[in-house]
Amino acid sequence: MPTYDYHCKTNDQIIEVKHSIKEKLNTWGEVCDKAGIDMQHTC
Repeated sequence: MPTYDYHCKTNDQIIEVKHSIKEKLNTWGEVCDKAGIDMQHTC
């Protein structure tokens, strides 16, 4: 399964997430859910 890096321009944080190439993450909340982290500690 590929690994993708998602970058938050607000705080310059990068979150690494593994998901299928067909899966699209459209919001920062979806990225955080997939990464298993609390969104409050990100953007």
